[in-house]
Amino acid sequence: MNLFNSYALASGQVINPSKSTVYYGSISNARLEQITNLIGFNKGSLPFTYRGVPTFKRKLKKSHLQPIADKIKSKLGA
Repeated sequence: MNLFNSYALASGQVINPSKSTVYYGSISNARLEQITNLIGFNKGSLPFTYRGVPTFKRKLKKSHLQPIADKIKSKLGA
């Protein structure tokens, strides 16, 4: 939390824990609970979408991005 507080003081941007999510890898459930209880962030899981773009743990495939390409094509009228 000290890191987040220092960031807020330096930047003027305050992190809202209720709107924030922590994504995790190979840690125990007990450790994950400690972390989320300490910082108050939600627990997330992969894959997830950030600003309309899917985020994956492994290499992206064409099929993962096809919905985005289709959406762009429809907006361009192609």
